[in-house]
Amino acid sequence: DEHASRLALVLLGGVNYLTGQVLDMRAISEHVLVENGRREAVEPKEPPLVLGYDCAHAVGNVPLQLHEWGVDFAAWCSYKYLNSGAGCLAGLFVHEKHASDSELYPRLSGWWGVPHNPGPRFQMRHASDAAPGAPGFACSNVNPLMVACVKANLEVLRRAGGVTATRRKALLLTSYLEILLRSRGLTKPTERGGGDGGAEARCQVSITSPASPSERGCQLSLRVSASSAAGKPAVSMRELEQALAVRGVVTDAREPNIVRAAPAPLYNSYADVLAFVDCLENCLSELSERV
Repeated sequence: DEHASRLALVLLGGVNYLTGQVLDMRAISEHVLVENGRREAVEPKEPPLVLGYDCAHAVGNVPLQLHEWGVDFAAWCSYKYLNSGAGCLAGLFVHEKHASDSELYPRLSGWWGVPHNPGPRFQMRHASDAAPGAPGFACSNVNPLMVACVKANLEVLRRAGGVTATRRKALLLTSYLEILLRSRGLTKPTERGGGDGGAEARCQVSITSPASPSERGCQLSLRVSASSAAGKPAVSMRELEQALAVRGVVTDAREPNIVRAAPAPLYNSYADVLAFVDCLENCLSELSERV
């Protein structure tokens, strides 16, 4: 509110890539709509505040209702929770209310952005009649092989009950993972509380994802301790990532000291979560015993 009058754009990540935190996108969107209503009442000619989301870690992970929330635009990749493979198609959402405001928001127009069947694409008009929403921003056609990759996963997701169903399972998977980590004494006590400080001879991790399951996505971010117990060498995130990989567990490390573990509800089971914690416990014990 303090800076609302000076803002032109609000651009946020719907789910934080490092911690897995899920923003309350609906509440943020409603707040922006209120501010735009105030602007229109005070100064009708003032441009509205534009709201956009980077949904790279949100799409396929948490339910999204971008149109209903009044979001202006959003973009995402498809190789994370949509499982299409690296380098595959990106996605774009543009609210249909922007279909004809090219003066306020100039666009790179292309022939494929004009509607067809029915539509004026082949009427060869002098003006460009853009299609509503994201299709009006198309400049060319897309690679059909990439479309097949995305479509295949969307069909699997549909058969699984959609994102609403997978989200329910994700909440259970991450909660189970956290319970196992804490019950095994693998987590250090933090300002959030919890953890087991009794396993002093073993390296531990801290959970940096939000404590509430509803405020995080599929991942739990584990911060590797900066120092090891009993004066032994510190364990780095890369060492832990590689030790897990040797055991067939795929995680990834992100600077400065985070290992991200994401049980994906489409294909990971509770047994997988248990196996991961077993591997993590063995890795931390072995790394702690180094001379």
